[in-house]
Amino acid sequence: MIRLFALVLISAIFAKPAYAYIDAALGSLVLQSVIAGFFTFLVFCRSWIHKVKSFFGKKTANANPSEQAE
Repeated sequence: MIRLFALVLISAIFAKPAYAYIDAALGSLVLQSVIAGFFTFLVFCRSWIHKVKSFFGKKTANANPSEQAE
C-alpha cells in the first residue's frame, strides 16, 4: 500500500502538462456525476435514518393476530 502511495505521489510530482482539450461533453458528464452522487447520498441518508428510527421506535404488538390479515 505504501508503494502504491509513493508511486502516485511521484507521478503527481513529475507530471507534465497534458495540454488536453476539454469539450462540452466532459462538462455535462461531470455535472451528471455530481448530481447522481448527490442523490445517491440523499437515498443513503434516508435509508440510514429510517433504520435508526425503526431501531429506537415504539414496538406495538397486536392482541389479535387475525386482525392483521384483514
